[in-house]
Amino acid sequence: MRCQDVERLILDEGTLGPEERAKVDAHLADCARCSEWREFSAGLQERVSKMPRPKLSAGLAEKVRLAAQAELARRSGGDLRALVDARPSVPGFIWAALAAITVLTLAFFIPGVQDFAENQKLTLGTALALVLIAQNTLTLLFAPVVLRRERHSQGG
Repeated sequence: MRCQDVERLILDEGTLGPEERAKVDAHLADCARCSEWREFSAGLQERVSKMPRPKLSAGLAEKVRLAAQAELARRSGGDLRALVDARPSVPGFIWAALAAITVLTLAFFIPGVQDFAENQKLTLGTALALVLIAQNTLTLLFAPVVLRRERHSQGG
């Protein structure tokens, strides 16, 4: 086990199963650096747990909640439900790309299937069509994720 992995597991030590705990203990028996890290981490956690918790003013949570609601209302034009329920629309260029991919896939797939049905052999053309279909499927599956991340990074 690498020291980097052991350090990560030490930070999550409270959630380790018996098998992971045994691996960590075996590594710690041979690695002085990781043993020091474990002692340091435990000491740091103990000191942090003993620190006094900051006292918040009574109305701070309410002020923050009201400010957040006001900002959401401002962004949604006063209709909070519309903001929560709004689904991002799919841009036209995505629909155009989807149509082009579908046409190209069918253009390669149909002759490939016919060739495979006749010859019962996987030819280069059929294999390429299957690869193209797999690529298109992955693209279509991950396009919404990419769009959502892009919109999120733009603040929308």
